[in-house]
Amino acid sequence: MIIHQGIHNGEKPYQCIHCDKYFDCKDDLEKHWKTQSGIKPYQCGQCDECYAWKCEMVKHLRIHTEGKPIDIIYHCHCGKCFAQNSELVKHQQIHLVAKPYQCNQCDKRYTNKSTMIQHQYIHERKYHCSKCAKRYTRKGDMIRHQITHNRDKQFQSSQCDKGFDRKNNWVNHQLKHKEEKPYPCSKCDMSFVRNGNLVNHQKWHTWGKP
Repeated sequence: MIIHQGIHNGEKPYQCIHCDKYFDCKDDLEKHWKTQSGIKPYQCGQCDECYAWKCEMVKHLRIHTEGKPIDIIYHCHCGKCFAQNSELVKHQQIHLVAKPYQCNQCDKRYTNKSTMIQHQYIHERKYHCSKCAKRYTRKGDMIRHQITHNRDKQFQSSQCDKGFDRKNNWVNHQLKHKEEKPYPCSKCDMSFVRNGNLVNHQKWHTWGKP
């Protein structure tokens, strides 16, 4: 209401973000913005002509209806407009034909059956590890995971029951227990558990914030 009262006082509360012009009402601002931006959101589904305003599209569609009046415009999700619902339905078959394979557990569609089947694994992770509760959509991923159970974890943590098959992983784990940070920065008082973290930190001193 306050914005409306300002109109009576000669104020123009709506400003264009692209220039310094002001307008009395929101509709005038929208018209100005469309003119400035060149955006034409209304596209004819029969000849691909585009228009900035709905009224212009209605006028154009009469060409295809031999001058018959149009009460409503039928929109497709792709942006195209039609004068009759039957034309819209016919057009939408193009989208369905392009992706004929639909998942039976959601509304996603695919151009080929193999891609659709691969997608369906998301809904059901049928490959599960026999030694823990982890599940996988692909058999190969599950096999790679099971290898970690079969490795001889010769590096045992001195602070907990965790074991590691690689020495570098064991060293990093031990440092977490000791809270040691053997890699100090030469330019400030910060220290790091891993040398890689120190290198990344020093880049801030050299180049500033990335």
